[in-house]
Amino acid sequence: MKYHKLAASIASLMDDLQTQGPLGMLAVAHAFPLAAAADGTAPTVHIFLRCKEKTNFKEMADIRVHQETGKVRTARLPLDAIGALSEHSGVSRISAARELRPLDVASMKVNLPTLRSADPSRTGKGVIVGIVDSGIDCAHPAFAGRIRSLWDQNIAGNGWGTTNYGTVLTGEAMFASNDTNGHGTHVAGIAAGQHSTFGGVAPEAEFIIVKTNFQNTGIADGVRYVFEEAAKLDRAAVVNLSLGGHWDAHDGSDDLSVAIDGLSGAGKIVVAAAGNEGGDPIHAQVKILANKSAEIAFRTVPSTSANAAPWIMLNGWYEGAGSCDIGMRTSAGNTTPMQAIISNGPPTRNFNFPTARVRITTPPAAVTPNGDVQFLVEIRPGLANTRVQGGTWRLLVNNTGNSAVRLDVWSIVPPNAGSAAFQAPAESDDLKVGSPGCAASVTTAAAYTTRNQWIDAGGSPHAVGLTLDDIAEFSSPGPLRDKRKKPDLTAPGAMIVSCLSSKSSPPPASIIGPGLLIEAGTSMACPFVTGLVALLLQARPKATPAQIKAKLQGACAIPGRPANAVDPKWGAGLIDASKL
Repeated sequence: MKYHKLAASIASLMDDLQTQGPLGMLAVAHAFPLAAAADGTAPTVHIFLRCKEKTNFKEMADIRVHQETGKVRTARLPLDAIGALSEHSGVSRISAARELRPLDVASMKVNLPTLRSADPSRTGKGVIVGIVDSGIDCAHPAFAGRIRSLWDQNIAGNGWGTTNYGTVLTGEAMFASNDTNGHGTHVAGIAAGQHSTFGGVAPEAEFIIVKTNFQNTGIADGVRYVFEEAAKLDRAAVVNLSLGGHWDAHDGSDDLSVAIDGLSGAGKIVVAAAGNEGGDPIHAQVKILANKSAEIAFRTVPSTSANAAPWIMLNGWYEGAGSCDIGMRTSAGNTTPMQAIISNGPPTRNFNFPTARVRITTPPAAVTPNGDVQFLVEIRPGLANTRVQGGTWRLLVNNTGNSAVRLDVWSIVPPNAGSAAFQAPAESDDLKVGSPGCAASVTTAAAYTTRNQWIDAGGSPHAVGLTLDDIAEFSSPGPLRDKRKKPDLTAPGAMIVSCLSSKSSPPPASIIGPGLLIEAGTSMACPFVTGLVALLLQARPKATPAQIKAKLQGACAIPGRPANAVDPKWGAGLIDASKL
């Protein structure tokens, strides 16, 4: 086993396999998605591979690599085959798939009617809009006759191309795939739905849909699918990614961001959501002087609470020239030993206490593509509990180097779980744009509030506590960890009316009429920008990501600020479609 090739994520999974066994590890709630093997052997895992451009993996029978060339590829294999793969001379890094999440009248606010009246032919006709999300309601009249194909990554079949999972559907067969979440249908409607009142931005564009498994490997495959299928049609394409996560370094060096940068190009554009953590204390930052220590406190809800977390992950990063020992003090006062960087052998250590189990993973900087140091701290319930113990926990850090280091940490919990909330003075309001929004080629959208009151289909009024005509409080701010500026711009994201999937079950208060749903999030701002990109590609189908981004940002301004101002929350400002 070449441990120096294993990212912290895959090293953690290998430790689970060795300590829990194939069946035991599947019974433990865990942050990394796995698929059980039918015969009880090692589970299957999706991975990213960093390798030489033309490395051939055909001789490795257990490993399904989904692309024949490229420096960043996706693959699927039994977890116990990782050791053999790490021995391959063409492989430089292996990382586990990580689950991202959906990032949950506007056109008037950004002068879209002015654009349409000036040139009614700007409808996105001839352009492909790719939606990589929770699927789509193919029966919704807003999309009638305009869905070219649908790859459902969750339905067992023959997959697509060399990607041997899911199944590709066309024609009537697409109705076998349902959007029970509703997120993808709503997003698709904003980008290019047809409706007399709440129509999308590019109502004559056509769709290629990916119902994703929400693993970052599946998302990368989804982007590749859209672009390759659009190329067969000789069409320009824009892919909408209203999703994201915080497993990465927040500098665009992660596998998904690099994969998207490699797939993007002339007539191949990706738009992503900035994220909805603007008001959430998920990020902490401290500067630790040489030979000094720091404590980063965070609070969790009581384990008896309905939303207590079954696990918590801390994703930490600091400069590659630094050297830190990492420890954890539980809410019950138990403290792990301090753990240095482990350069030889497995970089993980496990510590079991009555109220908690803690795993610390500290691989060297050589493992990461950006040359910095990543560490992971995983917190699970004690053996007698099913949820993480509530109270105040403390991440302990000793800087053992000869110079100061800046340390950034993001807390991650499962969907619908109470957050691991960082406390002052370490809690930081910035650096909350994660992957894929941090990719250099991606246009990343923040959210603006165009409506904060509405009446549902039953006639009941509703309101939310968002400031009208301002950046939405939930919209995640930048910059990136390497100080590059993100998000790129702002578009309407609250409260946005679009298509309702008939297979979903949203709260009645969100349904405003037949087939119509109101939602908020940078997820909603993202497809607004996607639709605008479709309009630009209609006129210039070979435009590059940089050209598209420059054109969009040139039509932006921050209300009340000087021209060309850039802000960590607004980016270049609110888009004015009439200037495109």
